[in-house]
Amino acid sequence: MGKFRWAILLASMALGGCASRDQVMSEKAGEKVVSMEAGDPAMEAAVAEARRTLDDFIGKLAAPQPDADYMVKAPFPTDDGNVEYMWIGALKYADQGFTGKLANQPASIKAMKMGDELTVKRSDVTDWVILTPSGQEGGFSQKVLEQRAGK
Repeated sequence: MGKFRWAILLASMALGGCASRDQVMSEKAGEKVVSMEAGDPAMEAAVAEARRTLDDFIGKLAAPQPDADYMVKAPFPTDDGNVEYMWIGALKYADQGFTGKLANQPASIKAMKMGDELTVKRSDVTDWVILTPSGQEGGFSQKVLEQRAGK
């Protein structure tokens, strides 16, 4: 089975805490990559829940709170033939896709860098999160990864 790499922004997305969009985009020190086997039941359940509730997220993104940051997570093929899942922030949604800036520094994709503008199809989204000063909503895969990372 293939390995998947999931980026965790531990410093900026720990449960109960949050960071501004600028901090999320520049907080390299808090970033950690966790490898998981394909087919992990907990991660599959997290992705299913994120996709089930994606319409709710899109509705909230359409009328954003001024103090909130909105991000989606999507897969990207790596240079070594695996998949790396990364967050995209500063989002806009149109035509069944999200456009924003890459919020992670890729671990295994030399042609991409944090801050690159990207568009991902709605069908490729594996998670979403809304960060506010009082906490976070969503981040389903994040919770699984934090458990695995011992956070």
